[in-house]
Amino acid sequence: GNGITGVIGWFIPRYLLKQYPAFKTWKGLKGKESVFKSPESGSQGMFLGGDPSYVQKDRALIKGLGLNLKHVVAGAEPAQVARWTQLYKQKKPVLFYWYDPQYLNATYDLVRIQLPKRFKGCQDDEKKGGDPKKYACEYPSYVLDKVVSGKFATSGSPAVKVVRKFKWTSADQNYVANLISGKKMSKDKAAEMWVKAHAKQVNAWLR
Repeated sequence: GNGITGVIGWFIPRYLLKQYPAFKTWKGLKGKESVFKSPESGSQGMFLGGDPSYVQKDRALIKGLGLNLKHVVAGAEPAQVARWTQLYKQKKPVLFYWYDPQYLNATYDLVRIQLPKRFKGCQDDEKKGGDPKKYACEYPSYVLDKVVSGKFATSGSPAVKVVRKFKWTSADQNYVANLISGKKMSKDKAAEMWVKAHAKQVNAWLR
């Protein structure tokens, strides 16, 4: 791994957490679900689900936690992003499925809500059905791997040493990914910008 752990979960904008500090954990949502009301959710709060092609468990999680939320799907990820970024720009409440690292997290200040800790036998793919209580835990985190070919690893290239020492944070990755995907900068230019800003760190990899 390169030191980054990827996370999936329920996210809200930081400005909302300032207004409702209890939203730090899922328990703080109980009784306050109507804060997230939208045209699609009727009297319930809206939970904006992720891309339907992703493995998720939010419907089961909402049931398992006994929350008065309606799971709403905007469509594939670009449609979901369009929906929550629009609400964010209007400084409105929004609660949604999201993950980190992701380049948009360099632009939008988001907070992951604490869901119940994982337990033995905890389920993550709601398509498998069964008791919603089995899904009432946070998503598993995943380690992001950096992979090199065996040929490169044994090539004696000084670059191998750099790759072995290379470590950065989700924030670093989001910053560079945002330059490339968000600002349409070339990969080389984006890398150069990051390296210039983190010379000390990079020099340590070169020793």
